[in-house]
Amino acid sequence: MRTSILAGVSALALSAMPALAQTAATAAAATAPTTKVAADAAEDNSELMVVTGSRIARLSLDSAVPVTTLTREELTINGEVNIGDQLSQLPAFRVSFGTQNSGGAIGTAGLNILDLRGQGTGRTLVVQNGRRHVTSQPGTSTVDTGTIPNALIERVDVVTGANSAVYGSDAIAGVVNFILKKDFEGIAVDAQTGLSSRGDRPTYFLSGTIGKNFNDGRGNIAVNAEYSQSNPLYFSQREEQSGALTGRSQFQLTQDTSVSGPNRTPEPAAGDGIFDTTFTRGIKNIGISTGGAITSTCPAPTPTNAARVALNCSGLFTSTGAQLGNVFAFLPDGTLVKNVVSTDFRPFGSGNGVGGLGSTLREVGQLQTGTTRYALNLLGHYEISEALNVFTEAKYVKTESIQEGQPTFSSGALNPTLSINNPFLTTQARDTLVTMLAPGATGFGIQRFNIDFAGRGENHSRDLYRFVVGAEGNFLDTWKYELSFNYGHVKTFYETKGN
Repeated sequence: MRTSILAGVSALALSAMPALAQTAATAAAATAPTTKVAADAAEDNSELMVVTGSRIARLSLDSAVPVTTLTREELTINGEVNIGDQLSQLPAFRVSFGTQNSGGAIGTAGLNILDLRGQGTGRTLVVQNGRRHVTSQPGTSTVDTGTIPNALIERVDVVTGANSAVYGSDAIAGVVNFILKKDFEGIAVDAQTGLSSRGDRPTYFLSGTIGKNFNDGRGNIAVNAEYSQSNPLYFSQREEQSGALTGRSQFQLTQDTSVSGPNRTPEPAAGDGIFDTTFTRGIKNIGISTGGAITSTCPAPTPTNAARVALNCSGLFTSTGAQLGNVFAFLPDGTLVKNVVSTDFRPFGSGNGVGGLGSTLREVGQLQTGTTRYALNLLGHYEISEALNVFTEAKYVKTESIQEGQPTFSSGALNPTLSINNPFLTTQARDTLVTMLAPGATGFGIQRFNIDFAGRGENHSRDLYRFVVGAEGNFLDTWKYELSFNYGHVKTFYETKGN
């Protein structure tokens, strides 16, 4: 990675060295040893290179703001299939929509969108060869970096300074310019596959490029075809990380904030100085289960309801003094049993506990979405003269993505009241319900995580077309121009399931 700040220092060092005229005496003195070295080199039949000075042009030196430039080799050194994931590792970017989290919002599965300086994806402009690129997300101007051909990338220039004066409001945070190879010649085939360190989530990448210079290098045409696939990664595949079966790891509320309050050091009376949350493992939602959970009400003791009080009341109290009811859960065989947890956090205003029969909320769902991409690219240019160079770019990219999130949830008004005479109830479950419910009650409701048909998911199919044709050139020494027609079109198909 190189920036113009370092380049600027080098340029100043070079330009600060004055060119001193040599006197005849010093010139003669300098000639003698050079002639001797040349003679020695001739005897050795070797070539001699004499460096008398250097003024190396750098792209960064022509910019009024710092430019970070990365080559394709730097961006693919760790085997990333999508270059956008590697770019997001730079400190200037915030990871908003990448391979790991593109399923975090509705309609974004499979997209890799850059976010400079955390200003929002809509304020980061992504261009290809300095020209705008069609979005993959209708209704926005954001660009999916996965539609940029990996094999044809020469470098990526990142300008983090505001460029809204040049490009418009979508460049407030900066511009990311993907520069493609201009004179590719030959045949290149790239292929890679890999697994994570845990042996899951395989990725595949295959690319073929063929290019040819013609008419003494004045023209060039290159064609590239790419295929990439990243398999989805599910919570259940990373139990030690997600806690899909044994429980989540998270910061858990372990104090009642209505009593303890926040800790404000200058005002000790406003808090007790103890953190209200503690990092805890094995977290499950007590009142929700995959088979259905029922939270009983704790009645006031009377001479005739001792059995109900003993069954329903947990012995735990809220900050207002109300006793909490026990939670019962249905087992796979239909048995209704008490959900016994090692730690119950409900007295602190949380619905969680450690262990027990509750839901982890991660029995289904993905850590990473699955994406398959097919791409075909064409680049060409021909220099008629220094003042007229015609060029064209064309591409077709098809992206298919799948995403799976949490399943639907049955609770309250969304869940119909079940009859206590439901024929699917076992005798044990019915007898337990009769004891739990108020005398004369004929129905009950459950809170359930509906994993029977997997989670709510999205299937995406996106077809992207882009075509550019134009001309550019230099004239009158200092004048240059570019005229281009840029057409882009994206067609998306989105299917939601499990809702």
